[in-house]
Amino acid sequence: MSTPPPQRVLIAGAGLGGLLLAILLERAGIEYHVYEKHDEFRALGSVTSLSANIMPVFDQLGLLKELQQISLVMSEINVYNHKMTRVGHINVHIQKEKSGYDVLMMWRKDLHQLLVNHVPKEKISLSQKIVSIEQTKSDVTIVCAGGQRHRGALLVGADGAYSAVRKSMYDTLAKANKLDPDDLIPMKATHIAILGATESVEHSQYPWAHEEKSSMECYLGESSKHTWRLFNIKGAKICWSISFQIDPTAFDDKEMDQLAEWDRQSFNPDSEKWRDFATKIGCTMADLINLTPTDSIAKVMFEEKLFETWHHGRVVLLGDACHKMLPSAGRGALNAMLDSVVVANAIYEMTSFSNLDQIQKGFRGYYLERYPHAASEISSSKQMARVTSGDTWLDKLTRRYVLNLMPKWIHRKNAEDAVRFRPQASFLPQVGSKGSEPALPQKISKKYKGLRMVTKSSDDSQNEKIVKLAPVVPEVAVV
Repeated sequence: MSTPPPQRVLIAGAGLGGLLLAILLERAGIEYHVYEKHDEFRALGSVTSLSANIMPVFDQLGLLKELQQISLVMSEINVYNHKMTRVGHINVHIQKEKSGYDVLMMWRKDLHQLLVNHVPKEKISLSQKIVSIEQTKSDVTIVCAGGQRHRGALLVGADGAYSAVRKSMYDTLAKANKLDPDDLIPMKATHIAILGATESVEHSQYPWAHEEKSSMECYLGESSKHTWRLFNIKGAKICWSISFQIDPTAFDDKEMDQLAEWDRQSFNPDSEKWRDFATKIGCTMADLINLTPTDSIAKVMFEEKLFETWHHGRVVLLGDACHKMLPSAGRGALNAMLDSVVVANAIYEMTSFSNLDQIQKGFRGYYLERYPHAASEISSSKQMARVTSGDTWLDKLTRRYVLNLMPKWIHRKNAEDAVRFRPQASFLPQVGSKGSEPALPQKISKKYKGLRMVTKSSDDSQNEKIVKLAPVVPEVAVV
């Protein structure tokens, strides 16, 4: 007699998207478990920015104050040429006016730790590298390199750009001639970057790092494709990155798997010519590298691709596994977390995990809601890459227009469009709209009764009132 499938959601990947999904499922009372391939939590990288789009969810979860405690409010972006002359400036404060929320900048490691702290330890398993998945009409199983097998009702692939879940799912679909042809095209690397975060620095040497608000300082190299960026973050630390464009290169599966690692070992800080790159804060990049612990440095390749197939049967993808974005706009992590919210809502609405048609309908709804936004975000990241690091004449023209010639009304319109998509967990009390630009209508849960809106009065106390909300409009994309 076969045992019934466990009513559990398997989450592949303990990155930002996977962890936020775990927290949401925990609040929804849905059984889940997170499987991470590494033997320790890894949040390698530099700065992470979170905009108004995800803030209502942190508000709902009661985590907004914790998020603010590890962050600085972002105020501006400055762009300089190789002569240290400022060639562009963008104010970021308009997002607060439109949405009621600041853009927050934080060290990725701090954000990752915040999320880890809110997932029960017994619900995360490390050293679980997935090599394949198996599906039946009634369950899904992940098979790991160590021989472990984990069975559940649903599988969410939040395991990054080189997703093992996606690869296994695509292999199955390709054999059945059911995979979209575009998904057969390998990702192409377009940038190489070195990222890091310094230890806390002294005010006497680096007063900029002690400012109350964060800013991005972007530098364009002379007759090269190098770009270097600095961000001041909480704790008087400086997050930095050095990137350069390469000719788009495709990699086979073996090479892609190797590139999936944020590789500390391949970085030799003493051998690179860009150590002498200057900055406006009174130091060279060599100085910042010397202030950075070795385990806070990573050398990576960046790719971009919008996949067409996001789900199949009991398996669904989120984040980089289905839409890999360039880092230029800093919204890859944000979009993974937005995916998590919509996936959590879709799972919550499933009345039975035994009904495969209902599961597929829920995942299809997630895809229809998120795909247009992801496509628009990838387009925006391409434009930002031209603005902050492009080297062609068209890139330079785009940079001049966006930073110096674009009418203010277009900047304001872009800001409005960017903050409209602010999804919330449909199974938690709703947070009232803030700012001058209302969010897209939130879809009402069919299961969650007594939906309430949390509003704040002038004395910052919370009040609740019953509200009725219109259906979401998934066709509207963020620019």
